[in-house]
Order: sequence, then structure tokens, then C-alpha cells
Amino acid sequence: MTHDDAQALLVSAKLEELAQHCADQIADLERQPAQGHPDVKAERHFFTAQLKAFNKALEHWSRGVRPQQLGSGAYLIPSASRAGVAHRVVRTGHFWICDPTCEAHAFHWHTALMTAIDLAQTEAEPVAERSQDVDRAELDAWLMFDQMIEPDPAADRVGDPFLPPVPQALQRPQARPARPALRRAA
Repeated sequence: MTHDDAQALLVSAKLEELAQHCADQIADLERQPAQGHPDVKAERHFFTAQLKAFNKALEHWSRGVRPQQLGSGAYLIPSASRAGVAHRVVRTGHFWICDPTCEAHAFHWHTALMTAIDLAQTEAEPVAERSQDVDRAELDAWLMFDQMIEPDPAADRVGDPFLPPVPQALQRPQARPARPALRRAA
């Protein structure tokens, strides 16, 4: 299994996990009696829209659709409804948002895909980078898994490892800041 194959599987698994979470929430709401604001119907509608977005993102990811990172840190994702059109997706705080050219104005498959990629990438960071207090068995398990993945020498190791390489002309001159190490709760 190559590094890129492993990363694609991680994103697929994250999309499936997020879709299942939405399905579980919908099932729980079906059994729940009436409530205040927001009402059960509004919450079911919210989770149903998210479930559809994650399922559609999984479908496009499975077909090989991959966002292209721009030098600004934004991403281009091809439109599913208009041939030859790509939408710019940017991260604002903790949320991914499409530019005004996208017809969807709420959470949809573009933002669902970027959310899953972001979460999968964060969870896939080496254990040693995430914590100063790593237990030896956990580190050994991570290193063993990492060795099962054949490195792809042609892969772009400078940019985002889940996405295709950024063309040299679009890369920012300064390096991307490193993520801070997370400390494990005591």
C-alpha cells in the first residue's frame, strides 16, 4: 500500500464515519419525543442535509475527485453540476466555506470533503508530533503502521500530503507554519 493509497483510505473512512454519525443522530431523533427550540423536525433536517453532503463527498472522493491547493492556502474543487467550473474553498476559523460562484450556500459536498480531509489529516499526524507524553507502546504501534506504507518518492512532501502537489509557480515563498504539538490530558 502506497502512502497516497493509505491517505485516500483515511479520508474515505473519515467520510464514512461522519456520515454514520449523522445517520445515528437522525435515528436518535426519530425516537425522541417533541422538544423545544430547535424542534426535532429542524434537527432531523439539519442532520439529513449533512448526511447527504458527506455521502456525496464520499461518492466524488471514490471517483477520484481531489481538491487542488492554491498558493494562498485555498483549494479548488470541480463543480459537480457545471462542467469546466471549479469552486474556491477557504477555511475561515474552523469552517470551510465555498466562494460565491458555488450554487450551494449551506453545508454541501465541497465543504464536507474539506472537513473530512482536514480531520483525517489531523488524526493521521504522527503520535510523536501530537504529544510530548507518548507512551512507548503507542509510539511503536504507530511506527510499525507507518513502515507498512510504501513511501512514494514522487509524492509532494512539501505541501498538503492528502492532495496533489501545488505547482511551483503557485507556492508561497514562506514555509507553512508547523502545527503546535498537542498535550495529552492528564
